Order: sequence, then C-alpha cells, then structure tokens
Amino acid sequence: MNFTTYNDPQPSMLKTLKNESLIPSLSWAYTAGAYSQDPPVFGSLTLGGYDTTRFAPTSITCTFGADQSRDLLVGIQRITTDIAGFPLLSAGIYVFIDSTVPHVWLPIEACTEFERAFNLTWDNHTELYLLTDDEHDNLISLNANITLSAFDLTVGWPIVNSSTRYFPIRRAQNNTQFTLGRTFLQYAYVIADYERSNFSVSQALFPDASVSQNIISIFSPNDPFVKQHHSPKVIIGTAVASFVFVCMIALGGFMILNRRRRQRFSAERDNVVERDNSQPYEKPELDTVEVAIAEIEVMEIATNELDAATSPARILELSTHVEVVAHCELPGISEGRMTGISMHELPAEDMPRYELESPSPFSIQPTTRRNMML
Repeated sequence: MNFTTYNDPQPSMLKTLKNESLIPSLSWAYTAGAYSQDPPVFGSLTLGGYDTTRFAPTSITCTFGADQSRDLLVGIQRITTDIAGFPLLSAGIYVFIDSTVPHVWLPIEACTEFERAFNLTWDNHTELYLLTDDEHDNLISLNANITLSAFDLTVGWPIVNSSTRYFPIRRAQNNTQFTLGRTFLQYAYVIADYERSNFSVSQALFPDASVSQNIISIFSPNDPFVKQHHSPKVIIGTAVASFVFVCMIALGGFMILNRRRRQRFSAERDNVVERDNSQPYEKPELDTVEVAIAEIEVMEIATNELDAATSPARILELSTHVEVVAHCELPGISEGRMTGISMHELPAEDMPRYELESPSPFSIQPTTRRNMML
C-alpha cells in the first residue's frame, strides 16, 4: 500500500526496499493461508520473489488493469456447483483481487442464486449471510463440489455481540465493488510484478511444515545483470549446453590437429621417396686387392708304355705356388732328361712289373702364372 498524494508523492514501502537494495525488484507473492486445514497452514508473503513450494505452476499471466487502484483485475466467466441445476453466475464479470478485505463481493443476481443453492438468509442489519449451527452443519452435509471450508468464517464484535458463523459473500451495488478477498486467497497464490505490469494467479499448495522454502528472486528488467539470474532449470540447461559446446570445440580441434599431423607425415614421406628416387643408394664393393691364384700350366703328357723295370713316378709337392713332378727314368727306358732332377740307378734285382697306360717319356717344365682378378 502507498499512502500518498499526487501533490506530495512518497515512495511506497516496496519502492523504499528496492531503493535500498534490500529486494531485487518491485514484486511480491502472497497466499492467505488456510486456517481450516488440519494442521492449519500459515499465510506466505514474499517481497521481491516467490516461494515455489506454495503453489502449482501455471503459464497464465495477466496484465495490470488501467485503474491503478484496481490493478489486479481478473475476469470470472461462470460459477457453478454440482448441488444445483443452474449456474450461480451466468454472465462474465471483472473482479479485483484485494487482500485487505475478507469477503467475496458479487453481483446481487449471483448472490440470489447462492441463496437458492445453499439455503442462505441475508441479514439486513449486518449485511452478511449469518449461519446458525444447524445451517452450518447442513452446508457441510451437502458435500458440494466447492471448498466450503474456505467459506467457513466467523464474525465477532463490533459487528455482532458474540462470535457467529457466516457465509462470506456480499452483495455488490456496482461493478467497482466486485472483489475477491482473503476468502479466495486462502486457496490461491498471487505473484505480482510492478516493473513488468503483470501478475499470475495459481492454485495454492499446503506443504508440510518440514518442507523448506524455495525462494526464487524476481529481478528487475533494468538490472544490468538480469541475464545472469536464472531459475535452476535454466542454469542446468545452460550448463549442459555449455558442456556440449566445449566438447564440440575440443572434438573439432582434435580432428583438425589430427588431420594436420597426417598431412605433415604424408608430406615427409613423399619427400623421402623423392630423395630416394633422385639419389639412389651406392652399392658397396670389395676393395680392389690383387689376389694371386697359383695355377699349374697344362702339361703335355706323352703316353708311352714303360718297360717292366719302370717304377712309379715320384711326385714331389712343392710349397704354395709351384708343383713340380719329377719323373725318374729306370734302366731300360729311353733317356729322358728333366731339368734340375738327378737320377739314381737301382740295384739289378727282379722287380715286379706293372703295366701303365701308354707311358711315354715326358718332360714337365713347371711354370707359374699369376692371374690378377679384380
């Protein structure tokens, strides 16, 4: 509320709290609580935000009315009950949600239909629908499809001398009096945002006392950091999206680096192949060392038959490079001379004779030939 005038405007309590940075925005959320619940549920008022544990979420929002004194204005199209074959309100009306009054103010025609449906009696002195205990018990026994406990209120002094039950609807004289008071707000949760000029009305919940509050701030649209303040779902979604984005960047970087590595490796391999083709490897060869190979010159052998006294030739093997074969001539053999060989005559004793294959005198002139091989 703001007790001010246009000539001398004063900041409201909500505005003062906002100016002192005690609340983030000009907003509030409220439910009147339900004393008729067992156990009774207290009301809830949150400035600058709302409590998610006290209402069932809804996507319906309403804009403020043009009249600042009746800004929380909603439309009611129809009111029905299962205990009557007729509607309690058949024509649509606009009503103001006001937490400063306890009653529900409806058109006189609607009040008349309530009287018919619930057997109510209007008291002209108090201008209330007072109830006796029997009438109260009768209403409970109807088991109407309406939360009668919300309408189970009492009134006391100075309106009446003693505490008396009453049905909290009242006759409005004109449309400016159509109002939904705290009777309605027992089972409704209202969130009002004066900086965005909108509000919402949701079904109130009655959590157990052990349930902790979950206060969500409503930030001003002029707050430079308003985009940084989000609900838990938005924060989780942002975190997941950021994680996926980082993973995609990392994967893309890895793929680019891997492709560049493959390209570099392929280029190096091509360079090696080109170098191999242009500069073939030199094949190692042995040193050109002269190797002397001793050979015996082919000897001409004359095959003549030897005499019986001929003995086998004595062949002497010379060292390393030269082989010299000495043939000694026995008695009875035609003279044959061999250079550098001395001859000795054996005693004239009978010797066994061996016939050789076409022996003939021959001479051997050993020679040495070196072949140079590279």
